[in-house]
Amino acid sequence: MLGSGVIVQITSAEEIWELVENFFRARKVFEEQYRRCENLVRGSAKRTRTVTENVRPCGQEVSQLLDLKALEKLRNDYLGRLREISHHIFKKGGTLQLFDKYVSDLYHEASILKEQQYAVEALDAGKQKTPREHREVLAGIHQFYSEKMRRLRDLFLKAQEQIELLMKTWSSEKALVRSLYLFADNAVADLYEGGVEGIYKVMYRLGALEGYLIAAESFAASYFSEQGLDALRKAKRALKGTKLLDSDAKKIRRRIREIEKTAKTVSV
Repeated sequence: MLGSGVIVQITSAEEIWELVENFFRARKVFEEQYRRCENLVRGSAKRTRTVTENVRPCGQEVSQLLDLKALEKLRNDYLGRLREISHHIFKKGGTLQLFDKYVSDLYHEASILKEQQYAVEALDAGKQKTPREHREVLAGIHQFYSEKMRRLRDLFLKAQEQIELLMKTWSSEKALVRSLYLFADNAVADLYEGGVEGIYKVMYRLGALEGYLIAAESFAASYFSEQGLDALRKAKRALKGTKLLDSDAKKIRRRIREIEKTAKTVSV
């Protein structure tokens, strides 16, 4: 039985953040490899005056389509840890979570791709086969790469839909909101327009305004007054660009004054 975004049990807020961070860092590494592959294929198409779909990179071009060290980092560092955390969080009940399934699939597909890239680099370095056999093998590998990269991208997009649903259910986890505020811009660069503000738009009805307010409240209550006031300044800026009813705007301004008072009190 599959579930979508239903949490069985959460061990800690820190674990939630580690899950989110590892997913988006994995997605970022993959997108860099995806663009690398696409750019090299387009470059080959331009040089040979061939339609991109008909390009068949040969020799060293194929071994350079992907970066083995980046694939190792993707699989071993980010997807490996992500799978551990996801299993720990979600495999505690009778419902198989879609996100956990996609993570397992991502790990499996990335493992295959990493091993294939290792074999390609070894083949290209050794060149034990005849030039014709060498070209034929690498031509087949290029097609394999194309299929695997499309498969991985599709899985990442599906997993991202699920983690966005999960993040909405975790929107009150203040440790997550603080961590997003402090580190998300780096983790989600190029994935969400506006960095952390893009993620806050996914999580909250009032988007960045609400995210910054919750972060500011959490920082102030935890005696991190400097970070609280900084988040509050960003909340004030976001307020100017948010359409609200007059009554809602008054409530927000009152909330801002209360947070500001708390932050300044704890800083004394």
